[in-house]
Amino acid sequence: MAKQTKKDLEKRRKERDRKRQAVSDLARAAGITPWIEPIPLVPAPHVELPAWAEPAPTPDSAREGAIPAEPDRKAVVTRSNPPPPPREETEEEKQIRCWWQEYRHADGERRLQMAREKLAALDPDDEQFEAFFPDAISEVESKTSRERYVEFLEEIRDRWPRVFCREIDWNVWQMAFVYVAEQRWPDLERAVDHMSDELKDVREPFFSLVSLLRLANRGSEVQRLVDAAVRLRDSWDLMPWAVDEIFGWTLLRPCQEFVQAGATDEAFDRFWSEYVDLGGKDTAEARESLREFGLHLAGLANKRWTRQELLTTKKRIARKINLLLVDYQHWLVTARQVPPIVADEFRIILTEIVHGMTGDLTGFLRGLKRTVFEPRLARKLDFMSLDRFHASAGVLAMYHFYDFLAESQLVDETIRRSSQQVCLDLWDEIKTLFQEKLCEWRPYQFLEQYATWRDSAA
Repeated sequence: MAKQTKKDLEKRRKERDRKRQAVSDLARAAGITPWIEPIPLVPAPHVELPAWAEPAPTPDSAREGAIPAEPDRKAVVTRSNPPPPPREETEEEKQIRCWWQEYRHADGERRLQMAREKLAALDPDDEQFEAFFPDAISEVESKTSRERYVEFLEEIRDRWPRVFCREIDWNVWQMAFVYVAEQRWPDLERAVDHMSDELKDVREPFFSLVSLLRLANRGSEVQRLVDAAVRLRDSWDLMPWAVDEIFGWTLLRPCQEFVQAGATDEAFDRFWSEYVDLGGKDTAEARESLREFGLHLAGLANKRWTRQELLTTKKRIARKINLLLVDYQHWLVTARQVPPIVADEFRIILTEIVHGMTGDLTGFLRGLKRTVFEPRLARKLDFMSLDRFHASAGVLAMYHFYDFLAESQLVDETIRRSSQQVCLDLWDEIKTLFQEKLCEWRPYQFLEQYATWRDSAA
């Protein structure tokens, strides 16, 4: 291809401009304002160049009329598709709304009456049932006493058993506080038997209920509940801590049998077999760990802790603290005559507190600081907590722990007295809080039997 000369380029440029002008003339004749290409600007140091702008329309274009600006697409869509008018309530929806308005302004007795009427009128399979229940039952509690509410739950159990069983874990949890406070053991046995038979899922109230019954020394009821939970383990949807807690509760009985048998090899083989059958890891490490736990619980570990060892050794310190707490559990049973299942629950509650108080797991050896201990208890007093009784139980467990530490020569008398004074102050404050502001100390009053400082003061 021949190289283009300057003359050829100029000829082509003129031809291009001629064609562009022809297109512009045709567009203007059609009423379209053509776009005019700006002249290329060559800036110079001494020249200030104006910014280019669209040319002003000519009289002809204004008279002939340019194409109007494109309308806003969103506005067009809004005008063509206006939002649908609000749907009118059906008569059924209006009745439900009015019922709830009346319910929310009603006192306790009126709420009881309204809930009874709806229970009598609706079948659990009716479409309207879930518009009222279980809220119409559970919200009675806030307007009446716990005892009155439990009477209502008993009525539902007897008259509308299908409704009661829908929330049986929550219902029995509520009933248990009254039964324990009033020592209504046959009623408690009946409620636990019913729940064990009907339990379909392991939810939050199950853990609180079992913990309460363990502290109340109700071993047979606890065993029935735990067995029912283990029966459902293939359908569990639980956090790892919850699974560990159920396994720990389940293993207490075979562990106690191992202790009572003198921690012999034959007794341990039976203990190990039940552990593996439950789903525990069948490894040499797990076997050694379980044997170590059992020997400490039996008081046969032949291990004497020293303050220096615990304060200076960081290797496996969490494991060592856990075994120290097992020794504490053994001491509660032998030195304080605390029932084994109660001592086990004290250990579990105290383990959670010790591991959560500070990054230093051995901080308690330097003395109990209220600023560290109190926030852990406050979490249990949150309005969403199901374990409010853990605050009082935690104080009791910590108070006795310092007696154990002193007798084990791990703290001196000064640390023991100051730490136990923190416990005494918090006990009085928590008790006052429950009595005067929350009006619910009575369900937890059974814990006072473990407040042994009252006996020494007398």
